[in-house]
Amino acid sequence: MTTHDGPGDPLEVEVPGMDVPVTESSGTEASGMEPVETTRMFVDAVVWGDHEAVWELLGAEGRDTVLKVAVSHGMDEAESDRLREGSASAAERSRFLVELVYGLRNDLRGNDVDTLEYELESPSADPSHARVVLSAQMPSELGGGLPVGSAELSHDGERWRVDRLVPRRALLA
Repeated sequence: MTTHDGPGDPLEVEVPGMDVPVTESSGTEASGMEPVETTRMFVDAVVWGDHEAVWELLGAEGRDTVLKVAVSHGMDEAESDRLREGSASAAERSRFLVELVYGLRNDLRGNDVDTLEYELESPSADPSHARVVLSAQMPSELGGGLPVGSAELSHDGERWRVDRLVPRRALLA
């Protein structure tokens, strides 16, 4: 584990269930690589089926969104409340998170996630929010990077978290 003393310098910490260190900053400004690294770790967790890491990297807004979608697809409101509050049984939580990861994998299907490039969009007017564009690399003759989606993130005072994964097909709709 590496630490730095200067303000805004990164601090590497371990995320439970992930072998990759997370880079965090003492500030909330979307400068540097913090939102990009969070997005990369989120996509990796989806790909590898690390549903606990996916849940940990989701922000409050992201959790609310996925629980609303689950309720609209038939999940019991009481179960949704238990998941939101952290009081769901291990079986309920595991079943929900496995289904969540399958849904997120579906959003990423058709992309070679090992070769995706991640780029922080221009700084947001709100320094606690960021958008990271996911691009597939194409030959330069074909225009270079092809955006395949984006991730919207927010800083919760502790770290950057994913609020929304937006696949390219959703951008076209």
